[in-house]
Amino acid sequence: MWHNNQTYTPHPPTLDPALRTYQNYTIPGTNKTIDYTARNPWRSPGSASIFSPCGVAGGNPKGCPVGAPLFDCVGGGYSYGPRAEQLQLNYSMTTNWSVGAVEEVAWGFVANHGGGYSYRLCKVDSLDAVGSISEECFQEIPLDFVGDTQWIQYGEDARNRTAIPAVRTSQGTYPPGSEWTRVPIPACLDPINNGGGFF
Repeated sequence: MWHNNQTYTPHPPTLDPALRTYQNYTIPGTNKTIDYTARNPWRSPGSASIFSPCGVAGGNPKGCPVGAPLFDCVGGGYSYGPRAEQLQLNYSMTTNWSVGAVEEVAWGFVANHGGGYSYRLCKVDSLDAVGSISEECFQEIPLDFVGDTQWIQYGEDARNRTAIPAVRTSQGTYPPGSEWTRVPIPACLDPINNGGGFF
């Protein structure tokens, strides 16, 4: 699994609170709430510092916690994996898109942490140049979404697909004006006891 774990925004949230999938957690038996996702990347899309624009195997290149020996990490992933852009991609499958074309794309997850997503491209002249790509390169070409619908699909069978309204914004995103879509899967009622957690 290629991702960036333990990455946070340098400032308070920039998105409208109505766009949140996960709301504040209320401590049982009290009226006290915790905004436990305030610095998570999906609260200020595009502004979090990351380890790799393409993801890190296991998500934790500096250990978990930082400096710890190699092992699986509490909360998911593992430590000290390589950055995806450092791999040899000579035989990778490539896809050619025409400028201005509308393409169907998809993503999947194993654990619902809420948040949202966007799509971006980084132009390289050849697969040999992949090792030098950067987050800044991806921020140069954010893609726009088409339409107001997204689909939830279980597994690989496209017949097992349900259309739902997409909740999107271009306010509070980085680069400014880039589009972001909220993850459509609702949060658990109780993030502690129903398989969620503080991730």
